[in-house]
Parts: sequence; structure tokens; C-alpha cells
Amino acid sequence: MNLAAAAKIVVIGLLALVFLVPVLMIQGLVSERQARRNEAVSGIAEGWGKRQTVAGPYLAIPYERLWTELRRETVDGKLREIRNERSESRVLRLPAARVEWTVDAEIGEKARGIYKARLYSARLHAQGSIDVEARGRYEDGTSRYKWGTPRLVLGISDPLGIRAASGSHEFSPGSRDPAIPGGLHSLLKNFEFSKKHDFSFDLELGGSEAFSLAPLGTDTAVSMRANWPHPSFHGRFLPAAHEIRADGFSASWKVSRLAAQGKEDRGISISFIEPVGL
Repeated sequence: MNLAAAAKIVVIGLLALVFLVPVLMIQGLVSERQARRNEAVSGIAEGWGKRQTVAGPYLAIPYERLWTELRRETVDGKLREIRNERSESRVLRLPAARVEWTVDAEIGEKARGIYKARLYSARLHAQGSIDVEARGRYEDGTSRYKWGTPRLVLGISDPLGIRAASGSHEFSPGSRDPAIPGGLHSLLKNFEFSKKHDFSFDLELGGSEAFSLAPLGTDTAVSMRANWPHPSFHGRFLPAAHEIRADGFSASWKVSRLAAQGKEDRGISISFIEPVGL
């Protein structure tokens, strides 16, 4: 390699380093502004409601299974049979056979400095049914079972945003199910096995930035309207039909139980974005 070629390589390397400095400065500024925006949005959402995910509803039936464990031992040359009583507490969870949701959301903005958070008030109506088979279908035939009072459970990721809940069932705070960290529950005191249980309720919910529904393995139909013209549809299931207008959008989903598998999946999700950059 001659001296001229080596000099060109050195100059090119120096120019690359010179141009890299402003690029890194811009990236740092963008990251800083993004972090500040996220901090501002999080602060606003703390007093209103964060991103909401509604899961269910489903039926949770607590029960205790009792059985006798037999063990044979030889003591002093004699064969003896020792009986130990065993028990375990569990929860039988039954998803709705079908559920139809209607969601009507009003979205506005609240600013903190130069940063804005998109807050919404959503009115949800749900109706559907849960099919419960005969009690023997859930028993193993060899143990004794003590069945507790069933609960209709609705999971809500940020209970702070719950404004009201009403309908055919009287809801109480908390899910009372370790599988769902937050939400509502309703005790079904006149519950009967081998019967279809219908439900219908209304929910008012406050949240920010995004809204999600988790079908939990049910046949689910969702119809949603909102006054925000920039929705971003994501999650596992995209809408079967949607219309975006200058004054908002409407969308509908239809999810079968064959596709809605996985309790952790946010199947239907909408973010209320601002298409302009930072």
C-alpha cells in the first residue's frame, strides 16, 4: 500500500469519526426526550388510569379435594395398613362460552409541560354465558370434594381506573383469584352445576394511551367506537372491519375459541397514537 492510499484511509476514518459525533448527540437527545415524555405520561396516568387490559370474564369455583392415602408397613413382623388423610385446595376456572363486547371511548389530552398524555373514558357493555357441566364431570371419582361459592371474575390491569360497574351481578373489588392480580368479582350464591349461566354488565373505565381485551379462550365479538382519528391496531387479532374518519374510528373483531388460546395474550389491542414525531 502506497503512502497516498494510506493517507486517504486515515482521512476517511477521521471524517467518519467527525460525523459520528453529531449522530450520537442527536440519538442522545431523542432518547432523553422520549424518557422525559414517558415520565410525564406515567405521572399523569397515575392519577387517572394506566394502559388497561380487560381479561375475561370467567367463572372461578374454589374447591377442596380430599383423599385417603394407604401405605403398608411391617411392624414387629406384622403387616399393617396405615391411612393418611390428604387434601388440597384448588380453583376450577371456566371461561365464558361466548361474550359480546360493546366499547365506547371518549379520548382527550392532558399536558405536562410540552408533553401530552392521551386519556380515555371507556364505557363497556358485556353480555354472554358460561356453560357448566354436571359436577361429576370435574371430579375424579375416587376423591371427596367440597365445593365453595363460585365467583364471576373480571380481570382489570389497573383497578385505579374503575369508575363504576353494574348489571345482572353485583361486583366487589378485587379478583380474589391469584391468577388475576387485579379486577372485580361477583359471588354466585344460587349457583347450580349442569346449567348455563348468563351474565350482562356495564363497566366504566379510565385509562391512558392504549386499551386491550384478552378473550381467554371464548367466542368473542367486539364492537368499538372512539373519537380519536389515529388508532394503531395491534395485538394477536386485527379487526375484521374498521373505519377511520376525521372525527374518530369504529372497528369490530370476531375471535373464535379455537384461536383465542393463552391467558397471557393481549388478543385485541388498540393504541391511541399521535402520528407526529417527538
